[in-house]
Amino acid sequence: MDLLVIDAKYRSADAFNNQRYKHHKKVLTLAAGIDWVLHELSKANAKIRKLGFTGHGEPGIQRVGCGESSPERHDGKSIMYTKALRFVGGTQLRRLEGHFEKTGVIELHGCNIMGKYKEKVSHNGCELLLLISNLLNVTVRAASGLQSAVHGMEGFDGTKYEIKPGQSKPSVVGHGAVYVQG
Repeated sequence: MDLLVIDAKYRSADAFNNQRYKHHKKVLTLAAGIDWVLHELSKANAKIRKLGFTGHGEPGIQRVGCGESSPERHDGKSIMYTKALRFVGGTQLRRLEGHFEKTGVIELHGCNIMGKYKEKVSHNGCELLLLISNLLNVTVRAASGLQSAVHGMEGFDGTKYEIKPGQSKPSVVGHGAVYVQG
């Protein structure tokens, strides 16, 4: 099952119309997003094939329900990031343990998670992907540069990275060719 959690405070949330995710929901907290995912899985008696998170981002940070607010203000309620090797948001994500297909994927659709366009890859972005991958034993993808709210991982202007379970660092899996302002 493909599911998408959208930050309700994301300025383009109302314009979202992505055919790649049949099931999507706008939420105000990461916990509400995980609650919704678990509810959808239960209704369909299914596992996650692909789970996307759309909201504002910056190197090593994916916001889920807090718009462009400071990470420290939300401390895990509406955000995923790393802070001094501590994974903020992991408690909520851990609830998804065992709910992924063997080839399950998480996509983080925030801008600049892996760094700004044409700049060195972000250490914090690499750490975030590694922590999520290790926590849930899934492949995790994110990109550098700007992302299109409407096109998700298909509309970015930087480089797409992924880390698979067991890997210690992300690898490049694509380069942005399409950026449509979302």
